[in-house]
Amino acid sequence: MDVVTGFLKERDGSLDPSDWNRDLIEARVLSSLEFVEFLLVIEEIVGSPVKLTEENIQSFRTLGGINALINLHMEAK
Repeated sequence: MDVVTGFLKERDGSLDPSDWNRDLIEARVLSSLEFVEFLLVIEEIVGSPVKLTEENIQSFRTLGGINALINLHMEAK
């Protein structure tokens, strides 16, 4: 998660990496263009493409959700 929080903190210095429930979309931590770059970072971490579905798109709202998504992909390997 250090890579994830580092990436997000570079874009929004007010990001608190210990607040795993903050809604990152409402807080506008990433623009839509930065989200694409962020998705590539996640894919590098998990080592495979991440398909965006209605179910997992909500995972990107919080650090806790992102962590769960990463863990899910890592366990599937």
